[in-house]
Amino acid sequence: MDFDIRDRITKVAQARLGDFESHPLNPKFHPDEQRQLVGSLMREIGWVGALLAWKSERAGGKWVCLDAHLRKDLAPDFEGWVLYTDLTDAEADLMVALYDESGRLAQIEPDKLKALQERIEESELVIDQPLFRSALEKMKLRGLENEPNGADAPVEFTEYDGGIETENTCPSCGYEW
Repeated sequence: MDFDIRDRITKVAQARLGDFESHPLNPKFHPDEQRQLVGSLMREIGWVGALLAWKSERAGGKWVCLDAHLRKDLAPDFEGWVLYTDLTDAEADLMVALYDESGRLAQIEPDKLKALQERIEESELVIDQPLFRSALEKMKLRGLENEPNGADAPVEFTEYDGGIETENTCPSCGYEW
């Protein structure tokens, strides 16, 4: 991309995570499975990210969390790294709406995911295996969604009976195919 990018980070410092307000209109909530997975990763690996915040006029000049809400809620007394920005309330609203969503647009390469999973399983990390496997299964299903469906039918299946059920739902994760 050929355009000027403004650096909106004005300060990087450690601060108590619980001192930041949560965005009152953050539309994302964190189900138990996600809370457990993120908590497990934080226990096993530690703090490897940063809370993203802006000083909100709407909140009376308080610093408000733009990203890392769940980690903030799981460890409010932890002194973690914070990226302070000079965003306006309107810009922060747009980021809260689309920041995580932009990452969900990424597609999964099943072969790379499988190789990564094998490498992780061979490591010495102690993680909550059922949560780990569930998250990877969801990623695999997303990878399957990305695969082209243009394969030719075998010769013995040249006719299609429209009465055959073709819509299915996984009872575990809700994936539809």
